[in-house]
Amino acid sequence: MESFRRYILENHRVDLFSPAPFAFSTEGEEPLLQLAGFLGRLLNGFHAGLTEIDVETELKGRCVGVARWPEGYVPYTVDTEGLKADAHDRAVTAAALQRAREYLRRHAGSEDPVINGASASMVFVGNTDHSVPYMLKHSDLFEALPRDYYDTAFLDRIHAYLPGWEVQKLRNEMFTSDYGFIVDYLAEVLKELRKEDHTHAYTDFFELSDSITTRDKTAISKTFSGLVKVIFPDSSFGKEDAQELLEFAIECRRRVKEQLHIMDETFEKVDFSYTDKATGTKKEVQTLEIIEYGAKEKAPESTFEAAPESATVVVTKPEVKEAEPEAGQKIIRDNQTGVSYEKVFGRHLAGATAIKLTDPYIRLPYQLRNFMEFTALIAKVKEEGQEVKLHLITSNNEDYLENAREAFKEIIDSLEPSGIFFSFEFDENIHDRSIELNNGWKIVLGRGLDIFQKTNGRCDIAEYYQEKRLCKACEITYLFDSKV
Repeated sequence: MESFRRYILENHRVDLFSPAPFAFSTEGEEPLLQLAGFLGRLLNGFHAGLTEIDVETELKGRCVGVARWPEGYVPYTVDTEGLKADAHDRAVTAAALQRAREYLRRHAGSEDPVINGASASMVFVGNTDHSVPYMLKHSDLFEALPRDYYDTAFLDRIHAYLPGWEVQKLRNEMFTSDYGFIVDYLAEVLKELRKEDHTHAYTDFFELSDSITTRDKTAISKTFSGLVKVIFPDSSFGKEDAQELLEFAIECRRRVKEQLHIMDETFEKVDFSYTDKATGTKKEVQTLEIIEYGAKEKAPESTFEAAPESATVVVTKPEVKEAEPEAGQKIIRDNQTGVSYEKVFGRHLAGATAIKLTDPYIRLPYQLRNFMEFTALIAKVKEEGQEVKLHLITSNNEDYLENAREAFKEIIDSLEPSGIFFSFEFDENIHDRSIELNNGWKIVLGRGLDIFQKTNGRCDIAEYYQEKRLCKACEITYLFDSKV
């Protein structure tokens, strides 16, 4: 390769602003295919351990103007009789790509003494053509990619699939009025951070499952390292921070593998879990869309048999019995959708005639809205003609105490016609949040009723439809006392 470098330095006048197009002189094969073949032979010779390659000899008879390469070259054009240029280009490109693949395949397991490697990154940014539940049911999350990229072997190299649908749209209040970095400065910071490596930083606290492949582990580790650089550029982070970044990295890689399994069943399911080294606790990481909408399953094969002509066919709808509530814990993740008070509390409220809600933060307009939506659920699940006593224990600042009292008095009058008798009290010492019911259930609320993120206002359907709202991360624990 030294002769090639020397030849370029001696004969090539560097021009950074205009391309230097060239063409092959032989007509036996298309220019792009000739180039692919020449590069393949050149690389083959290099990997075979040859110390010297005479590039001039290699180029002679193949290219125009060897003496002053690439000066004197003219752009090659595709002009094949009976075939349009664009179709010809696609055919030649496909053939050249295949030739490159064959070369890589032949040398994939090579034990040549000299190996040169290079790395590069690709980022795809765009919009999907359909909603997430539609894609999960009818296709896959890669459906919006151009067909040329719709290849499982290529997609398996993608380290992370960021769920853009979980990211809130930019609003005016999200922009700061303070100083910030200009893009050039920020780019320099990111460039310097490329020198750092945090791919194994999480191993101080956690260990990935043994069933995760090397390629998956590499993807997870590199995504984790990138997140550390962006969120903790000073490299100062603890175990909880590392856990949050690791789980997100695993989720982003799992999203890729789940879709690959849908596209090609030869991609086996992988146990995307990790173990806490300190406690030995194992935790599986799932993607939010699978939690919300479920995994795509094949429809069962039809076992339909034609009935005799004289037979009368009666179609009945099977009764679906609602599952009984169970004690346990529900974890709601940040940005999760598909959550509503009815799904979280509905079955537990059934049959209760006395409800005590303890929540110190029922004061701001959106918190009062949440509370009224909770009372609407009580009115929905209680039996007709049944009366329910609802007692609220909350707190408030002295400045807003009187306004809160007036609001609660209006709520008393509003709920009474529905058979809900509301009362309230203020307690400045409360902190824990819970719902206690006289049917034996107690629900411990990590965030109280405040489980939803802010919506985009009155023109956002999420303002009126809870299941479309993004959630805040929290935990809800269900306890049952059979003695009540």
